[in-house]
Amino acid sequence: MPRDVSQYDDRAELAEYLWHNYLELFTTNEKLAAKTLLAEQKMASPTMSDAMRTVMQRNWVSRGNSEIDTLLENGPEQFRIRTAYRVLEDCKEQVVVNRCPLCSRIVATPRAKQCLWCGHDWH
Repeated sequence: MPRDVSQYDDRAELAEYLWHNYLELFTTNEKLAAKTLLAEQKMASPTMSDAMRTVMQRNWVSRGNSEIDTLLENGPEQFRIRTAYRVLEDCKEQVVVNRCPLCSRIVATPRAKQCLWCGHDWH
């Protein structure tokens, strides 16, 4: 079933696509910042034990590193978008943005042959 087209935001979808499919093109600091955000999200869960929260804080969170803090200073969403566009610019020869031939929206993966937005299938 196609997704709600009214929810489509090309900029956000492009960022999500690059994060999902091209994480290997991120710098070491971008990966550490992403790991920090994931840890902080998980640690916010009220069901997480204090022991696990301590382990995650020690092993996953890189706050206090000036380079990581700078990457995250404008919030998670800006970091995600800025990082995605940096990858797109710096690694354009390695990145394939796969778009639906019918509606031109970004599809799930570089090899996808079906659009989750309009339902078009080009297998």
